[in-house]
Amino acid sequence: MWHGKTDANDTFELQLIEIKEDRLVGRVTMKLQMGTKEDADVHKWEFKFAAGISELNTWYFNKLDVLCDASIQYKDQSLINIRDIIAAQFVNELKYQNDTPWYSTVEFVRDFTKHGHVELTDCVKDTVTKTSQIDLFTKDKNTVHGTKFTKYQLDDSAVPSPAPDTYQFKLKTISEAADESSEQPVEHVHEWTFDLKWIDSIYRRGPQHVANIQVTCGYHTSNSQLAVNQRSPKKQFLSHRQW
Repeated sequence: MWHGKTDANDTFELQLIEIKEDRLVGRVTMKLQMGTKEDADVHKWEFKFAAGISELNTWYFNKLDVLCDASIQYKDQSLINIRDIIAAQFVNELKYQNDTPWYSTVEFVRDFTKHGHVELTDCVKDTVTKTSQIDLFTKDKNTVHGTKFTKYQLDDSAVPSPAPDTYQFKLKTISEAADESSEQPVEHVHEWTFDLKWIDSIYRRGPQHVANIQVTCGYHTSNSQLAVNQRSPKKQFLSHRQW
């Protein structure tokens, strides 16, 4: 969720306020952006800490004060950005992979989960299971294929403010059989529904975590309305277009 601005050289600053043989007091300042946009506002995060020497003669923090900017609605901003971050993670894991099996696609949400797995609604069996992988392949004319994703569309509707504790957004994907060689391959459209929950803890990518995913059974389309479908024999790129 938070990260330093690309190519910035002043992202981190440490100021030692008190230095003793058995005690350190300092102030850390971090200049960070939220989300995926390169021109996003840079916010200053500051916290003060105190450290002491333990009985095992090792340093440990015994006090930490986070100095929050009351003018920033962190919960609202987090909800606004979380959709783009999840979609970006999805693309980053898949765009350079070819012959991608479907089960690898759930891996992109692992960093956004609370316990390393999500509840998945099975569109065929109408069941809900806890899983860290989706084992589902494209079946066409009684032949099972690996799945290759080619396009996606992210729900960009306005989010409510103030941000609620639970929120749902959707992501559509277009895929085809990984071994498809036709000039006009049969494409499959799936709709992913993500249920987000707010938690008062800090995780790797943000305080919202993915609790549930529903993936609709795909329907066929031979001529998708997405304008661009970039192809390469070595790399498979996902393009984001409206359809």
